[in-house]
Amino acid sequence: MKCGGTWDMVARIFKVKTLTFIKTITGFIEVVTPKLYEEWVTSQLDVTTMGAL
Repeated sequence: MKCGGTWDMVARIFKVKTLTFIKTITGFIEVVTPKLYEEWVTSQLDVTTMGAL
């Protein structure tokens, strides 16, 4: 994990087992990713072209 430390360390903060924490976080990411993609990436299609990048 980028700023929080290891999975074990962060799981201990929330007082859950490491595997439970990993499954919860990855499940959340799988659910939220399509919405974030829709909101951020597709909204830029009309604004930013590949040439502008």
